[in-house]
Amino acid sequence: MSVIRIKQWAAPIDARKATILDAALDAGVPYPHGCRSGECGACKCRLLAGQVKSYGYSPDALSKRECAAGLILACRSRPVGDIEIAWLDDAAPSPQHAIQTLDATVIGREQATHDITRLHLEAAGQPLTFSAGQYAELGFGGLPTRPYSMANIPGNGPLEFHIRQLQGGLVSNYVANELCVGDPVKIEGPYGSAQLRENAARPMLLVAGGSGLAPIKSILLAALALPWRGAIHLYHGVRDARDLYDVGLLSELASRHRFRFVPVLSAPATATSPHHGFV
Repeated sequence: MSVIRIKQWAAPIDARKATILDAALDAGVPYPHGCRSGECGACKCRLLAGQVKSYGYSPDALSKRECAAGLILACRSRPVGDIEIAWLDDAAPSPQHAIQTLDATVIGREQATHDITRLHLEAAGQPLTFSAGQYAELGFGGLPTRPYSMANIPGNGPLEFHIRQLQGGLVSNYVANELCVGDPVKIEGPYGSAQLRENAARPMLLVAGGSGLAPIKSILLAALALPWRGAIHLYHGVRDARDLYDVGLLSELASRHRFRFVPVLSAPATATSPHHGFV
């Protein structure tokens, strides 16, 4: 059985024919990661010894030059025999939550915009434990799971998700057109290292595009619930005014907590916003 040794982690890990990232997460290692699909590069690490078999990934996540220098993506690499790796020095591990598999029920749904559905889910039994900014894999109606970020503050309340309907999207069209209140949903998570560092209390720049507001909203609400001392700036980029949502809530919070909220339109139908550009 292949063994994975990580420079920043004392105990060796059983590879069990999984990717480096999956094996590490299953072993409770707070391994830095994001998308788990070879798109973001957050799990980039250095192969110190041994060999791996790599699978398809975006060149934006790992360039040819980085690959030649011995860097690999933990989420797209399986060990071939024993290996030793080190995550990059600037990829500090985040607080780690155990991966949970939960049954949940849709307790609310509404149209946030013309193409974004806001879902509220209630988990049966124990709540999903996560840090603000993380995501979970959701399974609807026996369809393949998809990753969606939690938009609510971590705690015991309902889970909130923002799901944008995509042209030809199997799951997003099911959510938009068929999912009903009372339907069951499978939840697995949490995943992701892009999360609020609660002990940082530094100035914070939050940038979101479209339904990407979900994890940013969670981070914002969690920060505002703390004695956060740093300045906060939030930019939400969409195409047109009809694509904006939660403007009332965010504007009210900005006024009450004195942070800056800036909606930005990239292709407005009319000149209704002073802030134009691409976010």
